[in-house]
Amino acid sequence: MVDGLRAQHPSSATVVIAPSTAYVGVGDALLDKVKAPDVIRVISSYTGGRGGGRAHFASGSIPDPSKIPSTTTLVDLFTDYWNNPEMTREQVLAWLDTRRPTPPASVRERLRNAVHDAPDGLAVHLARHGRELLERSCRAAERGRELALDLLAADAFATYAFEAKAEEGRSRR
Repeated sequence: MVDGLRAQHPSSATVVIAPSTAYVGVGDALLDKVKAPDVIRVISSYTGGRGGGRAHFASGSIPDPSKIPSTTTLVDLFTDYWNNPEMTREQVLAWLDTRRPTPPASVRERLRNAVHDAPDGLAVHLARHGRELLERSCRAAERGRELALDLLAADAFATYAFEAKAEEGRSRR
């Protein structure tokens, strides 16, 4: 099915998500910009799966279907991915170091500990970290101050994601 769609639409990418597997086909006219394994990597980073394949076709596992992003989120992720370079942990930490006012030391430590490499541009990268901290906080047993610090850090990541998106918009004008 994916190969058929890929052949019919050489200037597009096709993403098919089944309950436990994602499939991606990239048309020949788009291969200079997008590789199917890169798209699978973005999807897998949300669902906890793994995958790979050739430049024009890839597949990946979806161990937790509840984490499959919505169609709108996928479109936003891929738009961000193709328009913004991938950010490493070190690049995100360097950007966070430029934020003013500087967060309190305890929150700053939480932010630094939560950042990891992810296949995203800056705004999506920061939003992902906020979501991960919030999800972890929701699953946590009572932790008092520790839980409060995680929630503050999640809120800071959300705020920083909006700041990064606004800065990105200003730099494109």
